[in-house]
Amino acid sequence: MEIRVYTVEQEAEMLRREESHFLDFKRASIAPGKLQETMVAFANADGGEVIIGLDDDTRLAPTDRFHGFQNPEQANNHVSTADTLIDPPIPGVSGEFIECPTAPNHLLLHLLVPKSLSE
Repeated sequence: MEIRVYTVEQEAEMLRREESHFLDFKRASIAPGKLQETMVAFANADGGEVIIGLDDDTRLAPTDRFHGFQNPEQANNHVSTADTLIDPPIPGVSGEFIECPTAPNHLLLHLLVPKSLSE
């Protein structure tokens, strides 16, 4: 999985975003079973994005919002959630890691969950 290195501007734009029906922020400490609930909810609606490793509390200082992974291997269980914990699996989930300039020791996992084709 690719590691995208954000610029200061891209990081600031991401931190300005607010959770919605199409976007959810989760700390890296989220259990894969809880992540499964979010992914299924997005798939059953119109799809969405999950950014894992970022606290949803926008009142925190930007650097205090980062709770990511130290390396990609720490995210293995989160990456495989769509294929291993969800039955039937959600096809087409894509993702990338994000490294931010103000928090280089906190990799974020950005997952794109498509709308499910199942009725």
